[in-house]
Amino acid sequence: MPHTSVAVLGSGFSGLAAALRLRDHGIDAVVVEARDRVAGRTHTKHIEPTLQIDLGGQWFGPTQDRMYELVDQYGLELFPLQEQGEAVYHVSDQRNSALPESVEALYADVDTWAQDVDLTAVENTPGAAELDRMTFHTWLHQHADRDAAEFVGRTLAGGLLGKDAGDISVLQMLFYIRSGGGVESLTSTRGGAQQDRVIGGPPALARRMAEDLGAERILFEFCTVGLQREGDTWRIHSADGRELIADQVISTLPPTALAAVDISPALPSPKRRALRSLMPGHSLKFHAVYPAPLWHDQGLSGVFNSQDGWITEAVDNSVPGDARGVLTFFVYGEQAAQLTQLPAQDRPGILLEEVAERLNDQRLHGPTEFIEFSWEDEPFTGGCFSSSFAVGNMHRYGSILKQPWDGLHFAGTETSEIWNGYIEGAVRAGEREADRIAAG
Repeated sequence: MPHTSVAVLGSGFSGLAAALRLRDHGIDAVVVEARDRVAGRTHTKHIEPTLQIDLGGQWFGPTQDRMYELVDQYGLELFPLQEQGEAVYHVSDQRNSALPESVEALYADVDTWAQDVDLTAVENTPGAAELDRMTFHTWLHQHADRDAAEFVGRTLAGGLLGKDAGDISVLQMLFYIRSGGGVESLTSTRGGAQQDRVIGGPPALARRMAEDLGAERILFEFCTVGLQREGDTWRIHSADGRELIADQVISTLPPTALAAVDISPALPSPKRRALRSLMPGHSLKFHAVYPAPLWHDQGLSGVFNSQDGWITEAVDNSVPGDARGVLTFFVYGEQAAQLTQLPAQDRPGILLEEVAERLNDQRLHGPTEFIEFSWEDEPFTGGCFSSSFAVGNMHRYGSILKQPWDGLHFAGTETSEIWNGYIEGAVRAGEREADRIAAG
């Protein structure tokens, strides 16, 4: 039976980063992956000859230093998100070319509160328990008028966590904002988290990392169903009967996927509760492809954000060197749940009607391609972008989540203090646990 010093569960960016860092420390590691590919919650589709459609995580920007270092290390190239023209903001039933002052003021208030969050030990944040028991929706409506509160709730709770503002706590939201450097950093294109894309998509980078690690170090279609502690080692069981013995294990699986693994002996109760209280967001991502970026004809960038309707936000996701225009837009939370209950054949028409209305261009009813993708339907993911705590649970279990137990370590973007929820956070978390193992 194969034996390794460390078994890494999952070949997303956190798992690959962990295995490569272990190798740098001179520690043998094997990655096990349920899918037949690397790259985890990133996936790229290509429409010939040159159009790149990123179905999962795709952007990064300033202060996401490890991502820039990895792109440079593996010889890949970047291009900026396309942004030419004015953005559109729909607030208070009005079409604005700039954010209303009430929204700007509320963003500033959120940023100010986020500065008090203790990223290392979130439970030590002043008033942590009270902030964790209050929903972000309640807090917003206590601090602003209805329209500003609804707009900010959709753009932050939805756009960052894939949830409704009433489904997450103030503490969870503030932690996420502090982790990503503030509201402007998280929501901006130029100078923000949506600034750059990888030519070929993030999976191109993951494949380079996997090639560097070596094909013999990755076991594909190895769906981990059991972890069994035997003396000083762990026995890892796959659904097809394969087994691997490891001295230590790093799980980089999404919390919902790890919660489905039979672990023996059982994890301590606080750890089990931490995993069970984490749920992924509900985010639907759509791509409409046109012969050209038609919105440029009106001097628009294609970017819009809405206080109401199905679509919370849209961006121009076109690719340099290809004349076609790609408008990518997102539906989150309760709207996503409701939309998926409608017949699949009806959804494009419903959404494109809203796109045409928001950008005031009836031509947008008729794309040449329409692509819908839901990570909720992916069996080894269960939702996106990442998982967040149920209201009232973060101050109890936030720090417990990343604590190792008896040779079993926990990584993945949900455990990161910096850029939590992003590819950058995934990389940092994987490397953190590899360094922890190396330090003994």
